[in-house]
Amino acid sequence: MKRLVYILIPFLFLLSSCAKEEIPSDKRNFIGDWEPKSKDPEAIYILQINEDGTGFYSVTKPGSKLEVKGNVYFRGDNEFTIGGKIIKKKIKVDKRPFKIVESITPYKFHFEATFNGTEYKR
Repeated sequence: MKRLVYILIPFLFLLSSCAKEEIPSDKRNFIGDWEPKSKDPEAIYILQINEDGTGFYSVTKPGSKLEVKGNVYFRGDNEFTIGGKIIKKKIKVDKRPFKIVESITPYKFHFEATFNGTEYKR
């Protein structure tokens, strides 16, 4: 019985360290599917941030591909990471998301932001 307890305790700590955290209330504008404002014929960028605290980041260029999927962790106002403890991608926030009003009637808007030097909108 003691052996079972010694095996289960580290396993439970491992599970609790992988728990998702919801997106903080002051970072709710980051949630959504972001696409680059200007299309690069040489690269495909995908950035998704979900309400449940998970995300996906992908960059595909000729000859290379980077994909990271996992939890989203915000580090202050200027960066966040997507991924786990071993494989993760740090994303620098150059411009925080801000609302652009397209028309008043009907009321239409979108958000824009700059991450890692690339301008995105959603």
